[in-house]
Amino acid sequence: MHTSTFADAILAPTITARSVHELVADHSAAMAAYEARLSAGDDSAPDYTALDAARDALLAHRPATAEEAQVKLAYYVSCRSFTDWDDFDRVDLLESLVTRVAGSPRSRQ
Repeated sequence: MHTSTFADAILAPTITARSVHELVADHSAAMAAYEARLSAGDDSAPDYTALDAARDALLAHRPATAEEAQVKLAYYVSCRSFTDWDDFDRVDLLESLVTRVAGSPRSRQ
């Protein structure tokens, strides 16, 4: 019997849009789990699935208000996976802070 995991919740398609606060909480939880493994001395190969999925969902989310953009930016500068790691496109990070413009090349992705 399969039990639901955090990764399943992140990877599962949703019918309703997630709020920026939920996406930040998801990424924060995934990052905390990652950090806990490091702190515990777990030297096995880390599984980045949940962390990458949470980060991708946060980057894909477009703010509807200035407050949402501020929440995202504040989280980005406080989290080392956005400030120190280089395994994602910085353009995606910047674009994630603005509303998607209809007709722009990246809005069709």
